[in-house]
Amino acid sequence: MKCRAVIALRLFVFLAVFPWLELPADAAGGQPVRLPELTTAAQVRDLAPEEAARGYPVHVRGVLTFSDQSQFLRFIQDDTAGIYIYASDALYDPTLKAGDLVEITGHSNRGEYAPIIDAARVIRVGQGALPVPKPVAIEQLASGQEDSQFLEIRGLVRAVEYDAQSKYFLVSLSASGQAVTVMIKKLPVSNADDLVDATVMARGVAVTRFNLRRQAFNIRVLAPRPDDLIMEKAPAGDTYASAARPISSLMQFSSSGAYGHRVKVAGTVIYRQGRDLLYIEDHDTGLFVRTVQAGNLLPGDHVEVLGFAAMGDYNPMLEEAVFRKTGSDPLVKPDVVTVDEALNGRHDCRLVRLEADVIDRAHHSQDQFLVLQAPSGFIFHAYLERKGHGVDFAYIRNASTVAVTGVCVIDPGAEWHAGENWRAKSFRVLLRSPNDIELLQAAPWWNLQKFFGLLGALGALTLGAFGWIAALRRRVNQQTEIIRQKMEVEVALEREILETSNREQRRIGHDLHDGVCQQLAGIGLMTASLADKLSEQGVPESAQMERISGLIQNAIAQTRGVARGLFPVKLEENGLASVLKELATNASELFKTTCQFSAKEPLPLIGNDVALHLYYIVLEAVGNAARHGKARRVWILLAPAKDRYALTVRDDGAGFIHPDSTHSGMGLRIMHHRARVIGATLDLRTAPGSGTAITCVFAAAPRNTLIETESTEDAERSPAYSYR
Repeated sequence: MKCRAVIALRLFVFLAVFPWLELPADAAGGQPVRLPELTTAAQVRDLAPEEAARGYPVHVRGVLTFSDQSQFLRFIQDDTAGIYIYASDALYDPTLKAGDLVEITGHSNRGEYAPIIDAARVIRVGQGALPVPKPVAIEQLASGQEDSQFLEIRGLVRAVEYDAQSKYFLVSLSASGQAVTVMIKKLPVSNADDLVDATVMARGVAVTRFNLRRQAFNIRVLAPRPDDLIMEKAPAGDTYASAARPISSLMQFSSSGAYGHRVKVAGTVIYRQGRDLLYIEDHDTGLFVRTVQAGNLLPGDHVEVLGFAAMGDYNPMLEEAVFRKTGSDPLVKPDVVTVDEALNGRHDCRLVRLEADVIDRAHHSQDQFLVLQAPSGFIFHAYLERKGHGVDFAYIRNASTVAVTGVCVIDPGAEWHAGENWRAKSFRVLLRSPNDIELLQAAPWWNLQKFFGLLGALGALTLGAFGWIAALRRRVNQQTEIIRQKMEVEVALEREILETSNREQRRIGHDLHDGVCQQLAGIGLMTASLADKLSEQGVPESAQMERISGLIQNAIAQTRGVARGLFPVKLEENGLASVLKELATNASELFKTTCQFSAKEPLPLIGNDVALHLYYIVLEAVGNAARHGKARRVWILLAPAKDRYALTVRDDGAGFIHPDSTHSGMGLRIMHHRARVIGATLDLRTAPGSGTAITCVFAAAPRNTLIETESTEDAERSPAYSYR
């Protein structure tokens, strides 16, 4: 017994000292199995993430290829591979530097991108030498296989930027259309601009930037020493001293000559947005420029721009550009163009002027824009960056005629073919200030007054009609409330109350159909006739009168939908399923939401009395979902439920807090009474933000009698109405 106690104590101490050792039980003898120790970086890198997470003991010796504890950058490489080291500030010596020979003890970790070593101890054992760098093409880095390896790359310097936060220079290299950033503490030149457009060789450790799904999205190379960035070919002197190329010559075919080097163009500024977007043009071509250079530029300034040509959406563009101002012209004359000329692409990125009618005004985020219609009928947008609150062109009314001046930007679309008859899919105009909008002709006030007067009269009539509907609905609600008060006295009157409500809704539906709808139909005929006369006389307002006629037709359709909803006249002819399908269609039109009905076979033969009550339950539930729940989608489902049937109305609306039986609304109580009348159960499921579902489980055969022995209090506790 004493021997076993000593063994157990030793095992406890061993596990406490080496917690990363996994000791699973042997399948045969039940004895713990010790994970093997890994002694090379390649052994750790080759582990699958799940295996690395088991915490294999690691003991490796190698050379630090990069060490910056302030940036959490620590890499070691032995004779087999390079790997990242995780070490806390408490155990890592910040004086360690690239080239130190270190010995690391720890365990494996799955890492956030590739397996790493989680160090428990890092000891400097001497001075080593950095490994011979492995030549790698820039495009090869995208695979991620070179992560943590000491390598060398070659490329053309496109930009140099100093990052004040990390205190590193960020040197952007490109080769074969791919780009990578080299981080280095000191440049091989005194002026960072002297490095741009030079061909360089860089040595360092490849480090991967990754997302939360362990996917690489950017690669950087960490150069540990100042001499790890070597200029192999200096830039061709002062690029500003060279002659400027015409913008139209960019990206043109050439069977010889260098590609990818920085080019110089000259032009006039037509738009400057923020500190990174710039539009210029020379005598016949416009150009979009991406630049990070600070400095104010105004339309009319003459500039020389140095940058790297790249393919844009339709025309070439310049990237990583710098500029210098050479002069100024107070007036930049735009190209006066038509829509067809704007779409042919020749005016892309140029300053243009177009005339059009204002259809609408809108603003979104930092953009505000006019919706414009050209004389040809083509619709386009004119955007203006919003500097403050409000809309800078709020004074412009719809139907006004304006001339807009701004930068034309085309959307070529997916269809393209060679030839003069090709046209872009669309275009937009980038306005520089509210002064780029010139009001040519205001909307005619006298015609507008007539239009608004007539529209007001029709609106008053329409509002009166809907007011009549609302008054009739209030009468229904008042009478229903009186009936509900009587129901609290004697439950036996339930069927009579609901039948009275049904008759009232039937009468209202008939009144709407035969009264309001007929009057609106007459008005519609009058406005249609008036529109025809105005059109024959060539009056411009005839189109507006046709639009009024269309609005009246919509009002007629909505009123008829309300009338059909109040009483389903097709119920006896076509059955419940057909009427519910029609209800869903009418609800979609009336409430501007998506309402769908579906039924699962077999469909029951439902008595008319039962079907009528079920119809009104669904009608109330759909109305509540649209009006109070603000639902975007409503589903109506009729399906078998064992020996009964279930009719469910479910929505994706706002939902609400579960009411109890004493605080539920009038609509819910009426649905409860209707369910009791037909011997059905009613179940409500809802929660704030989770939508609402109402399910009525019923028998297909009609119920002949009511349960007259229940009191009102018993009815409130009846299983025909439950909350969840």
